[in-house]
Amino acid sequence: MSARNEKLTNEHVIPSSLGGTLQCKMICSDCNSTFGHSFEANAKSDPASRIAIASLRDKLPQLYEAIENGQRHKLETVLGTHRAKFLDGRILGATEELSDGSLLVPHENTEKKLTSLLRSEGMSDEDISFRLSEIHNSDINIKLQVSENLTIIQRAAYHTGADLDGGTPLNPLVCLKISYEFLVLLFGRAMLVDEQPLNSIRSALRESIFPDQHAQIEVLHAGEYRAFHGLLFENSLPHVVVQVRLFGRLAYRVHFLKLRINSPPIRYTQDLEYNSERLDRLSENE
Repeated sequence: MSARNEKLTNEHVIPSSLGGTLQCKMICSDCNSTFGHSFEANAKSDPASRIAIASLRDKLPQLYEAIENGQRHKLETVLGTHRAKFLDGRILGATEELSDGSLLVPHENTEKKLTSLLRSEGMSDEDISFRLSEIHNSDINIKLQVSENLTIIQRAAYHTGADLDGGTPLNPLVCLKISYEFLVLLFGRAMLVDEQPLNSIRSALRESIFPDQHAQIEVLHAGEYRAFHGLLFENSLPHVVVQVRLFGRLAYRVHFLKLRINSPPIRYTQDLEYNSERLDRLSENE
């Protein structure tokens, strides 16, 4: 991060991977790249965010596909639960070896895999084409002898939802970065001076180490999922507090324990459905 105007790059305050559009120009390209490849890298894999965007899928179909693209999902067959991925708007199963040594091949890869196996057995292209036609017209759950060494069974698979096991929860540094950059947009150079504790906040972001002595984060839950992101500078009593709201319901209060700013509350709202933004200065009682 830098207080200088040269060699700075545009940075999304709320990660663009979550649909954020608010930008600032206060970070050097090296820091921007570091954030993007470290604590921000898995923002869209946060299970809470994936549940949120799934709840808003009908209102935000494009953002849903952007967030879910490449993410893990689950398919169910009579043999159990199997791995899949959401790719380009489709659920694609994974090829996997089962406990009995057989190979489970997703439907979209069946023709290519079978062609390779049959060619390795010396079968002609004409015979392979005939065998594939037989498979295409066969019923599910019926054994089909494709060659002397190869028997297949086509099985129905059902998408049972996102696979959230092993997902990476939102790194607290993401909320700290969002909040600090929001304060910079609101209060300018006062947030960029060479003083403690601001140096500690910036150093923590660069080094990807949360500054426990200078900041705390509360994880909250608001009402229902709604198609907006929001930021709120709450107050400065006894210290600065910024609230981060994602998808309406996910809420995080970031406490800057050693910062004071004399200002009434200020609220930023990004409407994800209609692609609009607004900034409001609130009264002390709002």
